[in-house]
Amino acid sequence: MIYVRESHVEKMGKIQDVTYEILNVLEFNSTRKRQSVVCRYPDGRLVLYCKGADTVIYERLTEGHGHIKKITREHLEQFGSAGLRTLCLAYRDLSPAVYESWNEKFIQAKSSLRDREKKLDEVSA
Repeated sequence: MIYVRESHVEKMGKIQDVTYEILNVLEFNSTRKRQSVVCRYPDGRLVLYCKGADTVIYERLTEGHGHIKKITREHLEQFGSAGLRTLCLAYRDLSPAVYESWNEKFIQAKSSLRDREKKLDEVSA
C-alpha cells in the first residue's frame, strides 16, 4: 500500500510543504528497537528514515565523521547521566537498485507463511 503525505516542515526558519510517498513501514519491535520508513519524493529520491534507541542508531552510523560521532556520544552520555531517555533519528539515501533489491526480499518476507516475523526481522536489519 502506498500512502502519499503532505507535511508542513520548518526548515531554517521557513515553513514549507513537503510531499512524499511512504513506500514501506518497518514497525518497531523489541528485537529491532527502532522503526523505519522508506519514502519517495517527487524528484524520485528514495530515503530511509529511522528512529530508535540511541545505542541501536549510533552503532549503525556511517564510518568516518569521528568528531561528530564523539560529540554525539558525549551528549548521549550526559543525557543518560541526567536520567533522560533519548530517541535518535537517522536517514540514508537509497539508490533505486538497492531499494528494488531490498524491497523484493521485504515483500517475500512479508507474505511468508512460515517464520514471517523472523524473516521480516532479518530483512529489516
